[in-house]
Amino acid sequence: MHACSALSAGQVNSNNIGIPLSLYLLGSAAYPAPVILMQLLVFTPISLTILDTVTSGRTSVWRTFVRTATNPIIVGSALGTLVSVLDIELPPIVMEPATLIANACVPVLLISYGISLFGQRVLGSSGHRRDVLLASGLKLLVMPVLAWVVAQFVFGLSAHEVLIAVVLAALPTAQNVFNYSQRYDIGESISRDTVFITTIGCIPVLLAATLLLG
Repeated sequence: MHACSALSAGQVNSNNIGIPLSLYLLGSAAYPAPVILMQLLVFTPISLTILDTVTSGRTSVWRTFVRTATNPIIVGSALGTLVSVLDIELPPIVMEPATLIANACVPVLLISYGISLFGQRVLGSSGHRRDVLLASGLKLLVMPVLAWVVAQFVFGLSAHEVLIAVVLAALPTAQNVFNYSQRYDIGESISRDTVFITTIGCIPVLLAATLLLG
């Protein structure tokens, strides 16, 4: 459960929300790309390894590694990165089915999350309210402030680059976190409620960041 709370407080929705918001607020859809790659290629394997170990009770390092390495999310992310870096042109027989699946990902993700909200009340689980509020506060307030401090005072970035860092840090919790919690049957209510609260709460945070730094 603590693993899902940590993911809810740290992983950002850099794709289906991050890309359009980046284009609208920052003028380019390319800024979330490094965040997407970092989350998929670094954070996701670590997170899934922890979740698999915690929920399955596996003690074999090799089995855990194989199980994580063969996860479709990891395999797809790694292969996609290789194809892009090596500039490989795939034939239509490969690209067309892949494009069809890719176009369906966001709608299916939203439908799955919407179904999970049916008959549920946000912050309805009294035993998890503190975790949800803590994760939401860390995500909406602490993470953007830390991004501003590091970008401004540690790296000395330009004003526009500082704004980019803060906006990306202020994005809501990634819905992938909810999918992970469903898959491993752990912390589902925490991730679901955190996604909901941060998705709504990021609006005033992003507006404030844009007004103060833009």
